[in-house]
Amino acid sequence: MSASVLGELCQFTNGGTPSKAIAEFWNGDVPWISSADINDGAVILGRSFVTGAGLENSAANRVRAGTILIVSRTGIGKVAEAPISLSFSQDITAVEPDDSKLDRRYLLRFLEANKSHFESHARGATIKGITREAISQLKIPLPPLAEQRRIAAILDKADALRRKRKRALDLLDSMTQSTFMEMFGDPLSNPKRWPILKLGDLIHKASDGPHVSPDYSESGIPFLSTRHIQKGTVLWEDLKFIDREQAEIHWKKCRPERGDILYTKGGRRAWRRL
Repeated sequence: MSASVLGELCQFTNGGTPSKAIAEFWNGDVPWISSADINDGAVILGRSFVTGAGLENSAANRVRAGTILIVSRTGIGKVAEAPISLSFSQDITAVEPDDSKLDRRYLLRFLEANKSHFESHARGATIKGITREAISQLKIPLPPLAEQRRIAAILDKADALRRKRKRALDLLDSMTQSTFMEMFGDPLSNPKRWPILKLGDLIHKASDGPHVSPDYSESGIPFLSTRHIQKGTVLWEDLKFIDREQAEIHWKKCRPERGDILYTKGGRRAWRRL
């Protein structure tokens, strides 16, 4: 399979921001987005609009629907396809592929898969960014167009399934919360006048895990950290291990048993019953 660098297959357009001190540059009819308006592979529209005068008197540019947008500063590596013709800030670089050589959906999925590449090439003391060169010199595998489209279609279907699963999980989370509120009321306002007690009066014991990272082993006793507990589930992938000697030391302080509840104190709050 041949490979080419993006600079040989694409044209790049920089963005800009019209002066916000000049009222006639804003509240026009041209959608204008920043890096904050690209989230989970989609563009959020409707937050800001610029005028033709704003485009003419700034570094901002307007691109057509279907143009690939990649965040090159402040959220590096986020990628989306422009749903309509729009303008964008200097934190975004527009990428227009040569459609006779490179399928744009294939390009989009390729850029998404290379987010770590862009993050590793970020430079800057305060606001990190990637240069046009870092994007244009990235090598991309280049199978025939038909194969590119086939690969892109498979990845599109996989992404659609991921989104459906995420929505289902979000609905389950909201259902759990609403069911709790219906049965017991808001815990803060306590409209049903339930007795209020300290948690310490209702449990046998609460204990912490180690405050320092242990020496890991290639096998032995699984060692969980906060990243292994998400949305009420223990993730058993990518585990680290400690030997039994170290485990015995930690168990003197904290030894979870089946049925205990784990609650993270750092990072994302989550809990899980063993």
